[in-house]
Amino acid sequence: LMGAENTKPVVVRGDCSAATFWLTASCRLTNLHLTQDVATADAPILATVLASGGLHVLLDECNVTSSAGHSVVVKGPRTKATITHNVIHDSRGVGVLFCDDASGTLADNVIYGNKRAGIAVLRGGAPLVQDNLIRDGEDSGVLVSETGKGRIEGNVIRGNTRAGVAILQSGQPHVLHNTIVSGKDSGVLVCEGGEGVIEHNMISHNRIAGIAVCSGASPHLLHNRIGKGEGRALCIAEGCHPLVEANVLEAEADLSNVSVPPNMRAGVADKNTLVRELEVIAHVPRSTTDMSHMGLAVPGSVGAGRPEHAHQAPGRAGGASYFSRSGLLHANFLKVGGRRPTA
Repeated sequence: LMGAENTKPVVVRGDCSAATFWLTASCRLTNLHLTQDVATADAPILATVLASGGLHVLLDECNVTSSAGHSVVVKGPRTKATITHNVIHDSRGVGVLFCDDASGTLADNVIYGNKRAGIAVLRGGAPLVQDNLIRDGEDSGVLVSETGKGRIEGNVIRGNTRAGVAILQSGQPHVLHNTIVSGKDSGVLVCEGGEGVIEHNMISHNRIAGIAVCSGASPHLLHNRIGKGEGRALCIAEGCHPLVEANVLEAEADLSNVSVPPNMRAGVADKNTLVRELEVIAHVPRSTTDMSHMGLAVPGSVGAGRPEHAHQAPGRAGGASYFSRSGLLHANFLKVGGRRPTA
């Protein structure tokens, strides 16, 4: 189903009695404005777009929202969705949910203002979540729980009410090359038996902690740059067994402003680099040419892919990293190809 090119998107509106699009065949939805209204305050949580039953679905260039529930749900074994170049916002529930062993790719979207997590990966879901802007939600930016997996890579996650990335209940994602900043809770929270690999992320200016590990969690924390923000760079509770190596921590040499169990203090000090003031590094793909469509205040030179007064450093495959001497994060969104969504 495709809206006409070069015109306003076709608006499709449903009510809370069922999904607006309960897909029964593999298909493509493009250039549409999809929304779901709520009939009563106690109506059940549903979805604007629901893909299940082993379908393969492409959702692109759409504006998706829901006053009744989740915006997009991808559910069930062999169900696979490619979700690109969309604006997904202001949902009563989750922005995008992958669950029950569903997979797919969620790339180059703007996801904001959702009541629950911007992106949730539950019960064996395993998507690639890449190069999205995930901002200003009323819950976590990304939630991986109940044995959820997947690869969370190259996203900008900022300004969310709860943790930028939350890993709970045996969640096992690979979280890498993300910029996680300006959250109202911890940048990354791993608890309730959460696991996974968290590496090469820029985590800074979060209110509670850069990374917090509690309740028996055991993630691998490797090669991250972790700022303390308003709280501490790193908080690890007793009874947790994380691997913490090769990170740059904004902390005093005596670890007086890092909260870790006594038996871990020497290892954290010896196997990580401690700095009193952290330089902020942003991971910016080489194809970045324009961020003005996001309504972000950026220096004029960002339009050429190089933040003002920035210095190039080695980045991940297909990208480059930049930091500013002033420590200000200039690049707030990652953009790779395709037509640009607008928020």
